Amino acid sequence: MRKRGGILILFAMPAWVYIGRFWSRVHACGFDCYEMGSVAMPLPTIVRVATTFATFATLAGLVLLMLDLVRSIKGSYRIYR
Repeated sequence: MRKRGGILILFAMPAWVYIGRFWSRVHACGFDCYEMGSVAMPLPTIVRVATTFATFATLAGLVLLMLDLVRSIKGSYRIYR
């Protein structure tokens, strides 16, 4: 089985870490979290970009892992048939 899906998921991990650290800083300072991301207090651009990148990279990695799994199951089924 190929490892490209897992590598893509690992590639997205720093973005998830950055997002988690950002939200923990927002919660730690006592800031009202309901206002963050609204029109009055929009998210910083880097956080929006990191969130978008991390989401798409993780989803693409999961899809690649599923495709590789299906391909390996089909290949092993043909050998034993």
